[in-house]
Amino acid sequence: MMFFTSMFAGAETYKGSSKCYLVATGEYANGNPVLIFDLVENGGTFSQTAPFVEGTQINTLTDGSISGSSLEINFTMAVASAPDTPILRYEIRGEVFDRYRATDFQALKKFLEQPSAVEGKTNGQVIDNTLPAVLPFDDSWVIRLERNYPYFVWVVNHGNAYLQTINLPSKNLAGEADFYNLGYLDELDLRDNAITGVKVASSYIGTVRLSQNAIPLSKLPIPTNFSSWEYQPQTITENIEYSEDESIEIDLSSEKTIDGKSTQFIWTSATGVAVLVSGVDYTENNGVFTFSNPAQFGAFLRCTTLNETFMTPTNLAWTDYDFLLSPQTPAAIGDITADGRTVTGYYSIMGVKLQDEPANGIYIILYDNGSTEKRIK
Repeated sequence: MMFFTSMFAGAETYKGSSKCYLVATGEYANGNPVLIFDLVENGGTFSQTAPFVEGTQINTLTDGSISGSSLEINFTMAVASAPDTPILRYEIRGEVFDRYRATDFQALKKFLEQPSAVEGKTNGQVIDNTLPAVLPFDDSWVIRLERNYPYFVWVVNHGNAYLQTINLPSKNLAGEADFYNLGYLDELDLRDNAITGVKVASSYIGTVRLSQNAIPLSKLPIPTNFSSWEYQPQTITENIEYSEDESIEIDLSSEKTIDGKSTQFIWTSATGVAVLVSGVDYTENNGVFTFSNPAQFGAFLRCTTLNETFMTPTNLAWTDYDFLLSPQTPAAIGDITADGRTVTGYYSIMGVKLQDEPANGIYIILYDNGSTEKRIK
């Protein structure tokens, strides 16, 4: 027969989480563990669950409530136990698992689960190859990283731990890093990786180091209130294959305006031309650039993007786009193309079979699988 011999009351607050999972555990004087209650907040109401394990005692929750988006949990609970076996201790665990703030925990988890620059590995696995690709919703991996590596520094405030420092240069990390909701983040170092975008709250952070990545200006944090920042250089490399005498289009419209300020696009080439001229070497329409004769520029085109948003008396940031140009070799009859098709013939636009591939004009290429391709020279 069970008797309610212990009663507790209190309040816990877990901010920044859309879901709160609570577990209260206790220990009897005889050393046996007891599950006091296990609750899941869903839609603003408590529902009691019973994942009982061996030795678990029957329990009753006498009151449970939740208020507001901060998930402030007020509870009063009665614990069922045998007479003369008092509870020695109890603890409350939330989604942040004893100490780590949910928002910080989730942001770090998401970033570490992204693919890295090393094929077949996540960002977490290039830091610690024992980590699984999908990290569990417990604090085991956070504790492991915190204890074994100097990459993360947490600061405790009001019972929760917040990420204060992320120090991960030269780790082959890739993808976008969304740390915008990390309110205590003071130092971020992601230099020399393959990062393609970063979000942080400029009103809080102190130092940001992001040089030697592949971040366009539009995805660099605006350094409004940073005590120091280091962004340059950023280099984005793309391969462009084009047919002989074919024009190419390069779309940089996303970079045309940053924080209300117009971006400068400075084009240079491999042929030694210092700066290409708009209206002569290319045309531009709202950030989309057209080069009518790309072959004249050699092996590559480079576009350096500059914006006043990232210019101060003591600092400057820019992003270089290196476009590696590769002309397609005209396919002769019998040649096998890159996609495995074989050229079987050439035809005029009127369907007349031609002996050879035309030097210019509009014509049709016929492949062995029956597909066709119109080409313009």
